Amino acid sequence: MWSYFYLLLMICLNFNYVNTAENELKLYMDNQTLCNQEIINLKNIHRGRIYSHIDYHNKYFYFPDNHCTVTIKTKKRAWMSLEYFQSNSSSSFPRCTDAKYAGNDDRLQIIDGYKNGSILRIICGKDTDKFFDRTSLILKSSIFTIDWRTKSESFGFELKFVLYDLAIDGQCLNSDQFQCRNRRCIDKSLICYDEDSCGDGSHENSLEKQTLCAMKMSKPKLSHAHLIFFLIALCCCLFLCILIYCLKNCQKQIIQLLLLIVSKQAVMQPFDDVGDDHNEKVVQLCGCFFGKGPFEQVLFNNDNNDQAENMGENFLKLTKRRPRSKVNLVGLWSVPTQSAGKKCQYSFL
Repeated sequence: MWSYFYLLLMICLNFNYVNTAENELKLYMDNQTLCNQEIINLKNIHRGRIYSHIDYHNKYFYFPDNHCTVTIKTKKRAWMSLEYFQSNSSSSFPRCTDAKYAGNDDRLQIIDGYKNGSILRIICGKDTDKFFDRTSLILKSSIFTIDWRTKSESFGFELKFVLYDLAIDGQCLNSDQFQCRNRRCIDKSLICYDEDSCGDGSHENSLEKQTLCAMKMSKPKLSHAHLIFFLIALCCCLFLCILIYCLKNCQKQIIQLLLLIVSKQAVMQPFDDVGDDHNEKVVQLCGCFFGKGPFEQVLFNNDNNDQAENMGENFLKLTKRRPRSKVNLVGLWSVPTQSAGKKCQYSFL
């Protein structure tokens, strides 16, 4: 039971990590668990972004002396574009593309296929962002490799790729795809983004974009925050139901357990002094209370099963009792105990 509750709580707390919004993949080239992996199979992914390091969005530098290679295999064709690149290499672009500078500068290689495939582009050098070719790269296969090597520290790179199919006889094979002018068929969910997913900008002013995106805007979108709140509320309701069920069906056992705990942990608290009368004595009530005050002794009969007979006017009296702040709960509940081998009997006035 508690394991299910713990699992629900973990899902609530980690909701953003187990969901990929809008079927977009993000990879970071400083993730050592992904580096030097041969193949990453992408399913149900329509686009992705690859970053130099995980702190790229925070404008922090990447670390030097890092080398990471990731080979990605997709179900469709892919085209990609380098959105940003900034390194702090000693050589300038395009001189750094020469093989003799390969081990000295920060260097990004985009390879069509596996690591030994043809190199589509090499991006390196300082001030590279001003000179490198920004035209999109068209892959010949559904496999590509990213090789990233660092020697210095800088802001890094951002690489975007989009998966597509080619239209056949002027038609996309899937009704959930949008056909671009360049015969690429991309997923319709991509045309509502404020970026070029076709590679030729053909979806920007299309009627289909205006219709589809207007429908998305009109639908109430359930954000991650709302889902997290709903799951937390569901967890709380489940916990309360379990608690109420236990209290309803285990009331007797719970009361007995509480009595046992209180009786073991109860502390005998003496009463305050009430005067200087010579006939005041300390009286123990069934091992539970202590008190001081004028009293008349009660005679007990050990042969009558805790019932005193013929008591007449002889009964125990405690007067002017002022208990301290801590109260002995066992005494209040009148739970008799045995003290010094004698049975106790008392009455409160």
